[in-house]
Amino acid sequence: MPGSVDESDVAGVHVRCVPWLEEQDVAIPGSDGASEGIPSRVEACSRAVRLLLLRGPGGLVSDHLDLETIREEGARRGHREVLVTGAPQAVTRRMGSPHRPIGML
Repeated sequence: MPGSVDESDVAGVHVRCVPWLEEQDVAIPGSDGASEGIPSRVEACSRAVRLLLLRGPGGLVSDHLDLETIREEGARRGHREVLVTGAPQAVTRRMGSPHRPIGML
């Protein structure tokens, strides 16, 4: 199907990277693709990285961000860093929550 994403083999962070992310005080890990490798390398847990990050720092995990747009605008304005934040919606008994990331230069 055109435009569909094959999630049978996706590059991303390995579960062994979670302690390092916590040591770096990463509050909201995010990427322009999937934040963790798929399939999970942890038996019986399809989203081990996400679960550990939610348990540890308790932060959001943002996937499929359009980072190129904010990078280009930042470069145009002479900025090399950007703050990305967002407000999640309150969702109970679920692992995810829709939110709108906001990039500030």
